[in-house]
Amino acid sequence: MASATEAEEFLDPSFGSGASAEVVGNVQDDAKGGRAVETILQKLPRDAEAMLGQSAKLVCLSKLLPKLAKQGHRTLVFSQSVKMLDLVQICCLKPNGLRCLRIDGQTDPASRAEKVAKFQREKERFQCMLLTSNVGGVGLNLTSADRVVLVDPSWNPATDAQAVDRAFRIGQEKEVRVYRLIMSGLIEDKMFRLQVFKMGLTKTALEADQKQCYFTAREIRALFEWTEPAVGETRKLLQDKHGSELDEAVFEAAKDDGSEEGWLSTTLGLSDFGSLYGASVEEDEPEEQDGASAALVLEAKEKLSAADEKLQKATEAKQAAEAAQEELRVNFEAASSACDLAREAKLAREEQAKEKAASLKHAKGAEQGAQKRLDKAFKAKAALQDSHFVAQQAAETAMGSLNTAEAAVADAIVAAKAIEGSFVKAFEAVEKQFSIVGPGGRAASADGVVDAKADATRKAVKALEKLKSTWETYCTRQAELDTAEDEFHKSEQLLAEAEREQTLLGNGDDDEGVAGSDAAKLAIARKGAELAKRGREKERLRAEQGLQKAQKKADDSREAAQQALQTLQEAGQAFVESFVKTTVRTVRADQVKAAQAATKASLRPLNSSFQSTKKGRDGVSKALQLRKKAQTKHASAATSEVEARMRLAEGEKEVEEANQEETALRAAREEAEARLAEAEAEKRNAEAEEVQSKKHRDELKAAMPGAKERVKEAKLAEKEATSERSALHAKCSKVEREKTQLEEAKSAAVQMLKAEEYDPSQVTNAYEKKAH
Repeated sequence: MASATEAEEFLDPSFGSGASAEVVGNVQDDAKGGRAVETILQKLPRDAEAMLGQSAKLVCLSKLLPKLAKQGHRTLVFSQSVKMLDLVQICCLKPNGLRCLRIDGQTDPASRAEKVAKFQREKERFQCMLLTSNVGGVGLNLTSADRVVLVDPSWNPATDAQAVDRAFRIGQEKEVRVYRLIMSGLIEDKMFRLQVFKMGLTKTALEADQKQCYFTAREIRALFEWTEPAVGETRKLLQDKHGSELDEAVFEAAKDDGSEEGWLSTTLGLSDFGSLYGASVEEDEPEEQDGASAALVLEAKEKLSAADEKLQKATEAKQAAEAAQEELRVNFEAASSACDLAREAKLAREEQAKEKAASLKHAKGAEQGAQKRLDKAFKAKAALQDSHFVAQQAAETAMGSLNTAEAAVADAIVAAKAIEGSFVKAFEAVEKQFSIVGPGGRAASADGVVDAKADATRKAVKALEKLKSTWETYCTRQAELDTAEDEFHKSEQLLAEAEREQTLLGNGDDDEGVAGSDAAKLAIARKGAELAKRGREKERLRAEQGLQKAQKKADDSREAAQQALQTLQEAGQAFVESFVKTTVRTVRADQVKAAQAATKASLRPLNSSFQSTKKGRDGVSKALQLRKKAQTKHASAATSEVEARMRLAEGEKEVEEANQEETALRAAREEAEARLAEAEAEKRNAEAEEVQSKKHRDELKAAMPGAKERVKEAKLAEKEATSERSALHAKCSKVEREKTQLEEAKSAAVQMLKAEEYDPSQVTNAYEKKAH
């Protein structure tokens, strides 16, 4: 958020005789000056340079605005008068080559947003924007500007504040400085002083702390009197309130804006506008009042304060006496009741002693019964520990068998895959041997030795591709079967775990008890275990069905591979028998026979290796069956171990409950003995309390007449203080009426000041009358 600094420049109205400026009429701006001012200037016997010399404000602006633009600052210039904006534009901006935009009452409302956007966007092109306070001071966001100049003050301070806020808004990233140009000693000085008075009233009404009082009743009346402009009475008043240190800070800020280069020399001085409401008024600095009225008010306040203090003390004394009397009465009644209670307590204590003796006898019998139940629970626990040990050993043995079966399955799968790898090698040898003859029955290479019949070659190649396809399908189905076997085995394990979990939770009744209790939580857990078991059973059923489907697919693919292998054997024999000498080159007969023998030799291992793969898969199936049996035994043993563990836990719980019961009954017996002794002691104390209560009651009864007399005296003193205070209030009413009349006179003076309005067009009207 940007910071804001505001300063007032008090100008000497007689300054400007030595100022000079040149009106450049050829400069084209987006804003056009009013024709009325140009007409007036043309009728005057002086030029624009002379007009500039007649106005201290124009002289100051003609030096301030170019300096701000040179330093990269963008300035908003506000004025109550459209013609004053014309003078600023013609006499200050154009001669210095500064371009500007303008928004006033003559600006089309539809084009105002466009001008604001252009000023915000084209920062290098436009250095200033001229605005009237009533039109441009509300609803615009001009955060691209960081300097604001208020050429003339408004009767309403909120109007000037709204104008300043056009730059000091959310989105402003620079320090905002505000210059207020006030003509010292003239109507603007009075307007500014009235602004300060109004804003002080507003601050005092809306905020908790009382702000600095810059104008007393005497100073308000002085607003209607003539003041020498060179004196700068308002500025002197601000210095008297805050000293010169704040002005020094303002001068330092003005240095940053080029005050040393001439524009400050056109003013009487600077003041910090922001300090007007920065500090609260000191408690020892009251507003000035008329001497006689102030003395009367002060005397009345002192007497009234003394009367109030006297009445307060009398009231407090009466209340204290009444409270003491009431406390005495309450204590007396309590003492009387205590005497009756003491008599009743002695009889009650005797009856209680008899009851405590009977309770002690009953507690001793219950303690002996609990000791017998504890011995029985210890014996049952020992037997359950032996049963649990046996079940635990059986579960460990079953686990070992299951691990052995798991290893056997893994070994069988490895062996089966190795055998299948042998078949793949045999198939590759056949495929390689068949490749000596190319398509059409010709030798595949230039050094080939045999040709074959085209039909036999085609059939052999087709049978070879068929076997390859069916073998790949067989391998895929076999992998699916292995996956189904694993899923089925996993589902059986999960089902066994769910059964053990259900067994561990036990079978209870359906009563869930109170929500949130242990019984309710256990019932919920049992239902969850039952649902989990059902889910595992469904998963096992799906896995079993999937295993059956995978087994059937694997068997079908094996049969298809067997048939493809048989077809390949027959086609291969025909293919070999059709071998003849190649026509490509000269070949001996023994070379043809060697090729036939090699091809037949490559076909022979296929059948045996395929049968070996079948035996390998059968071995895997047997290992899986053994693993399933081991899994079943392990699940049964694990369930038995859980049941034994639960029975042991129940036995331990019974021992703990019996032990707790025996401990509780022993404590109850000891407590019964202590209560019997306590009842005997209370019986003796009751007699002593009865004697003490009677003595206390008699003392309170003797003190009651004195308390009643003190209450009577306190009421009489309060009545006298009330009468004295009422008399003083009647006397003070007259003083208040006199003070009200003084305030009414002050308000009338303020209303007269508000009625003194400044006509910004009075200069124009005077020139027009002279021209006519």
